[in-house]
Amino acid sequence: MNNNKHLISNKKERIRVIYSLGIFALFAGILIYLITHTGNQSGFISTRALRKMGGSIGEIAAYGFGFSISMYVIRRVVKRISSKEIKQKLLVLARITREWHVPISIIAFGIILLHAYIMISRGLFFNLRYISGLLALGVLAVQILSGIFRYKKIGVKFHMITGIIFILTMIIHLLT
Repeated sequence: MNNNKHLISNKKERIRVIYSLGIFALFAGILIYLITHTGNQSGFISTRALRKMGGSIGEIAAYGFGFSISMYVIRRVVKRISSKEIKQKLLVLARITREWHVPISIIAFGIILLHAYIMISRGLFFNLRYISGLLALGVLAVQILSGIFRYKKIGVKFHMITGIIFILTMIIHLLT
């Protein structure tokens, strides 16, 4: 089979991405269900419990993004380490984070969309937490799109820059 037919030429990575897109579709389905069936707020869950659940969902997504971001940090550390023993162990860790960077990011993006919907469904508030969260979501959407272009070797540096901006906006959001 000609590898040029696929956006992702590595077959194992392509399979991981396809599975993670399936999990993302599951989260999208849950989100669509919530949008279409919870408009009256007289549902089976209280607003307070929904808010707490939304916060927990956001934490889970933050762990996923933390893992994805760790790929960059590990690569930087490997370049600066002189000990061969430590470097070998870090290279194994770098390979694992590289293999799972995209699938975990896709799943975390689906989770963060659920988090955003739950939190926004309570209403929009003009405070730093909401503004930084919406800004982080916008930057993340650009980040995901730039990640797709990375497979064609377009915008590799832009992907890294948007990643750094996302980290900063996410930290502001988490700390407020």
